[in-house]
This record gives sequence, C-alpha cells and structure tokens, in this order.
Amino acid sequence: DKLTHYTTMFGQGMAATPIQMASVYQTIANDGVRIAPRLVASCTDSEGNVTENPQAEPTRVISSETSTKLRAMLEPLFSEYTGKSAQISGYNL
Repeated sequence: DKLTHYTTMFGQGMAATPIQMASVYQTIANDGVRIAPRLVASCTDSEGNVTENPQAEPTRVISSETSTKLRAMLEPLFSEYTGKSAQISGYNL
C-alpha cells in the first residue's frame, strides 16, 4: 500500500532484529557470502545424548565487488566518525 511505501523510505515502515543486522554485516565482511546465524550449536537430553545443530550452507547473496564497495563505505565510520570509540586495536571494523 502507499502508506507503507512512503514510511519505508524514511525507515519507519520496517524493522530488523539485532540478529538480522548482525547477519547483514557478517555477509558484507564475508565477501558477500551469507552464513545463516545459529543460536544453538547443540542440544543435550536428560540421558546425555547430544544432537548437533548443523551449520547452514554458505550462500552468495551479493557480489564480491558490491561487498568490497560496502566495506569501503562503512570503514570511515569507525576510523573517522562516530564509531571511533568502538575501535579495537589490531582489528578492522
């Protein structure tokens, strides 16, 4: 509908969870390949039997070129602007 169309343009017509946003940034950092997050690695029943939760297959969702461009756009946020306080020595954010 038109209302959703217009509210989405300024960020009010949609929402994302923290895990969804982490997945977005993981994909950008991983050269455009998404690995679905898993919150539970395994389950153990009362008898001690462990059931593993397998990791999802990696899926390319954006090109390597697009990922590189996005990283180039995001990196100054941490080195020059508001993200300076989030810097960790020895890591590129």
